[in-house]
Amino acid sequence: MGAEDINIRIRALIDSAVHSIGKEDFENAIEDLKAAEVLDKDNPEVIYNLGISHSRQGLHKTAVTYYWKLMDLPFEFVELRNVKKMLSYSLILGESYEEALSVLAQILRITPMDATSNGLCGYCYEKLGRLDESIASHRKVLDVEPSNINSCNSLAFLLARRGSDLDEALTFARRALASNPESPAYCDTIGYVYMKRKQPELAKKFMKQALEKAPASLEIRSHLSELLKI
Repeated sequence: MGAEDINIRIRALIDSAVHSIGKEDFENAIEDLKAAEVLDKDNPEVIYNLGISHSRQGLHKTAVTYYWKLMDLPFEFVELRNVKKMLSYSLILGESYEEALSVLAQILRITPMDATSNGLCGYCYEKLGRLDESIASHRKVLDVEPSNINSCNSLAFLLARRGSDLDEALTFARRALASNPESPAYCDTIGYVYMKRKQPELAKKFMKQALEKAPASLEIRSHLSELLKI
């Protein structure tokens, strides 16, 4: 098979894989992409889509391997910053929070107010128990995107968990809940804030609503249990 024929075959396999990804058929997408990888192991478009497909299947460690490889290759069809975001997201899903923070720091050195990267940093810091840094990251998100509800909800919970600025925590919790009153996470957060404000009846009301909407949530059950012990 000549070089031109190989390139045509690779293009056909990539197009087929992208079509499968669009249908969320990641198994067939990976099969096509692996075949293309045999023909050209350093093709950045093949590696990029292999990273996406494995990540969407929950195979985050494998996705991370492809994203790291992609960052070592010259490519133009996707920005390096976006690859780093996808890499950090896969690292987070694999619970490699320190490594994710290291990748996100590379992005923030160039674009310090990138909302997505600051939000991911906030999540990592929270998981590592570094509450002040998490709060600072979510504040940066809201400086750029004042209507970012995820950061509103996160700030409400973090401020309440830290036990300070409970009035501000309630403001953020109300804003999040108003955006989606059916969200169990937002109901739980405002219930948690009310608990920290020593308003047990309101706390119980919202936590029970949260549990009704998400009865399998261990976090909501934990917060309700904490409330009932008061």
